[in-house]
Amino acid sequence: MSIIGFPFFESQAQRIAQLLSGKRTLPSWDDMMQSIKEFYHSKDLAGISKKYTHFADFEALQRPHFTQMHADQPQVVAPQSL
Repeated sequence: MSIIGFPFFESQAQRIAQLLSGKRTLPSWDDMMQSIKEFYHSKDLAGISKKYTHFADFEALQRPHFTQMHADQPQVVAPQSL
């Protein structure tokens, strides 16, 4: 399971580097707070307790397109053995 986390660490490091270099900016404080309120409201509407806020769908993390989508990187396909 620990191998799955590496693309996310790399993605986080890239985003932090982009923020620090000025290539990317954060949304405004008001926009971030509104996003948080919308997130919790959607959880309430779905009947999901706040204690499941950080619940991870590990099956989704194993899907190649999920990693590609969140890593801003092209999909890496393992070579097939001959």
